[in-house]
Amino acid sequence: MKPTKKTTTPAGVHWNSAVAPYVKFGARNRGYWAAVMERHRAMDKSAPTNRISYYNWFDKDAVNRIEPRYSTGVALLEACRKVQQTMESEKKGAK
Repeated sequence: MKPTKKTTTPAGVHWNSAVAPYVKFGARNRGYWAAVMERHRAMDKSAPTNRISYYNWFDKDAVNRIEPRYSTGVALLEACRKVQQTMESEKKGAK
């Protein structure tokens, strides 16, 4: 019996290193991941609509993280960066 083709790719070193600062920021800031999902969906209309995909891409444990397709990954990193900048500027303005 042949083994079935694996549909998910474990995250590589590059994805884990690119995502690590955003995972830490998301752990400290409430509402970050919801804002990232909204921003990503606005940028990429073919983005998945379920939270499970985002949870797998940004899992807190790097071993369990799954790497998205290249185009999705680039859009995700851009969405993370923009949301983080927005949240940090709002915090500075509130102080």
